[in-house]
Amino acid sequence: MTVYAHPADTITNCGGTLARHADAGDEVVALILTHGGRIHANRYAEEWRKDRPDDAIARAGLDDIVAFKKAELRRAADIVGIGKVITLDHDDSSAALRDALVDEVAEQIANERPDVIICDYPQNPVMAGNTHTVATTTALAAIGRAGTFLRNLDGQAEFHVKQVFLTSL
Repeated sequence: MTVYAHPADTITNCGGTLARHADAGDEVVALILTHGGRIHANRYAEEWRKDRPDDAIARAGLDDIVAFKKAELRRAADIVGIGKVITLDHDDSSAALRDALVDEVAEQIANERPDVIICDYPQNPVMAGNTHTVATTTALAAIGRAGTFLRNLDGQAEFHVKQVFLTSL
């Protein structure tokens, strides 16, 4: 399972590794925390730089950009062999660790039960301005939280991830 901030991150940071695992028959799941509409909207930003921008692209709203990013991710996931893509669709301007998101990620981890999680190397846990670091800090907190689930209190049993691998930014 990968846990990354934005739709493009899983593919650009470890797509080759995921393809090898998919080819070997491993189940590959991508968990994406944000919609990526603000951070990775290159197609739209570049359109505004043209002398004659395509009006449909240049005037796209956030919903249009998010839909495009999701479709782009699904096409790439099909090529790489990612069997399941889970998008939580939080705003990608988030700059802080939030308990509600940690709970949401912990639930996904417990539901998917991955042996391995891959996420970004956190530059510095107190560097809240970096959404990649916030995503990884969220993932690490969620891994810990999933390990403390109690079936009678949380509706599911505890789950322990075996390995965590960090990719560079």
